[in-house]
Amino acid sequence: MIDAPDWFDACPIPLWIEDFTPLMARLNALGVGDVLDLAAWLKRNPAFLAEAASLIRIVRINRATLDLYGAPDPERFLTHLPELFVPASLVIFEAELLALFAGERRFRAEALTRALDGRDVYIDLSLAVAGDPPDYSQVIVSTVDITARIREQSDFNNWLQALVGQADLALLTDGIPSAVATRLRALIADAGRASDEITPVGPDPVELSPSETPAPPTLLLVEDDPLLSQVGVSVLQGSGYRVIACSDGREAAALLPNRVGEIDLVILDLTLPGMSGEELFTRVRQVRSKLPILITSGRSEEEVTADLLMDKRARFVQKPWRLQTLTGVIEELLGRDNSRA
Repeated sequence: MIDAPDWFDACPIPLWIEDFTPLMARLNALGVGDVLDLAAWLKRNPAFLAEAASLIRIVRINRATLDLYGAPDPERFLTHLPELFVPASLVIFEAELLALFAGERRFRAEALTRALDGRDVYIDLSLAVAGDPPDYSQVIVSTVDITARIREQSDFNNWLQALVGQADLALLTDGIPSAVATRLRALIADAGRASDEITPVGPDPVELSPSETPAPPTLLLVEDDPLLSQVGVSVLQGSGYRVIACSDGREAAALLPNRVGEIDLVILDLTLPGMSGEELFTRVRQVRSKLPILITSGRSEEEVTADLLMDKRARFVQKPWRLQTLTGVIEELLGRDNSRA
């Protein structure tokens, strides 16, 4: 029988005990002050995330935690702690802060972390505050290794995207029988729905990384005018986005199946060579039904196909666009309230 003092180290589940007392004092001070909407306040004060992370003290970790990350002892683990977390960690930590600020005593998220040897370690993280009143000096954090599951999902999604890519190429073949084309379009639509149902890692994900910042959103810019494309890439990159540019609809349609997982938003010109903007819009929806699309055109909004503008994940900006207007709509579509996620 395991003695009570030894149960923590003997537990096969990776466990942490953390002291949140200084952090909660800081959050409570914000609540007593004029901060009512912490999410909005954090957007105006992003440096607070690093300060908040520094206020959490790790009291104890068990043997299973050391084994999970390949650390020989607690001292080595704590020394390399900042290296265990990746840029997206701040997104999850922000969600954790919002939950604590709202009085929640439990928090759960899936997160990507990194072992000391550089291996990716995906975890299901659970946080619980015990006691009545709550005791923030002994917060229990458990982490379950879900790396195998995430890799299987990734392999399945890659297989789906390769299947969609082959179907796309077949649809571009001249003289394809209409019955075959109908079946291929149905296959692409089914693959898109299946891909959307694969749960991504995220907050709903949250990890602790005091100094790193989230990776920028990736935009697919589909514009056939070389000058507009060059200007668009330049100003969007200058605004903090990563940009992939395509000059016609067929090029974008061929690229999407293989890279749709890394694209956060499509900027789509309606007048394109090879494949019209309307056709490409439909193809995007077949590959990934919920991907945000920003439609641009020299035509007025009233002249744009009504079916496109009825899509809840699509917006329209008329050319010539102003950078402030364009980035404002991009932020809205990404769900960042102009102030992602």
